[in-house]
Amino acid sequence: MGSLVMSTGVIGQRLPIDRVVGSIPVLFDNLRNDFDAWTNASKAFMTTDTFPKLRSRSWTSSDGKKRSVLGIVKGAGMMHPSLVTSGLSSASVNKKQLHATLLGVFLTDAPVPSSLLRQVLDGGIRGSFNNISVDGDTSTNDSILLLANGASGGAAFREGSEDELLFRNNLEEIMLEMAKLVVRDGEGATKLIKVSVENWNSAEEAHAIAKAIAISPLVKTAIYGRDANWGRILCAVGNSRTGTTPDIDRISVSLVSGVEGGGRRRVEMLRKGQPTDWSEEEAKLLLEEEEVEIRVDMGVGSQSGCYWTCDLTHEYISINADYRS
Repeated sequence: MGSLVMSTGVIGQRLPIDRVVGSIPVLFDNLRNDFDAWTNASKAFMTTDTFPKLRSRSWTSSDGKKRSVLGIVKGAGMMHPSLVTSGLSSASVNKKQLHATLLGVFLTDAPVPSSLLRQVLDGGIRGSFNNISVDGDTSTNDSILLLANGASGGAAFREGSEDELLFRNNLEEIMLEMAKLVVRDGEGATKLIKVSVENWNSAEEAHAIAKAIAISPLVKTAIYGRDANWGRILCAVGNSRTGTTPDIDRISVSLVSGVEGGGRRRVEMLRKGQPTDWSEEEAKLLLEEEEVEIRVDMGVGSQSGCYWTCDLTHEYISINADYRS
């Protein structure tokens, strides 16, 4: 039996390893499987988080057995994950990708073999935690674990089977939900922001443009100040350094109230490269909401990309200026 180690806190500061090791037997002897135990575990993960992040899902597999997946995640600052799964071959890993202070553990009682776990984890990360940023800073310690014990019984899931698809869908949904919780709980944040880039030549480049907007301090501070400064958004588009140069005469920029669902209010500020007759007051009112979407229509192609972020506030500076005090 081995141990999987994750750590967070001040980089370079030694952990009190004697206390850590000495506590393991006590923790083992007090293991429980109830709501309070899981809640306490999620609270133990917290650092600058303002609330514990714990979610679970259950479904019925093709053999009629009930399966479950549960996740615990912590993270609020120094948050700009760029994760790759350790099970991938060296040839498939982008050497420029860094590992970031996001810590997460996902557990399932489904009989999923380790080779399949790696594939499913990779897809889940790409659609969730690699699409978020709080402050644009990648840390040293990001770790996401996916463990399966097969306790619910039955034959091992096979790649490409209905059971594998059900497991993958449930895991990806819970990962995305928890990734958004991390951004919503960003240090000092007051708003959850979805950045959507539509109608571009490639999904990869659309994602890169959305990322450039999401990590822009000028965009994030403008949203905090309820300033619908579309010029900052357009500037971030140009700074995305994609392989294809954007055509300003095709780009439209809008703000949308909320991040999902119908019936949302929309203020279009730029249409095909030209400012519209939009209302500052209407835009300011929209930006008072806790959830906002920045929508950029590139006007070329049919591919899209999405990134999740939060606003940048005075409180973020206060938290990080006093971090070691």
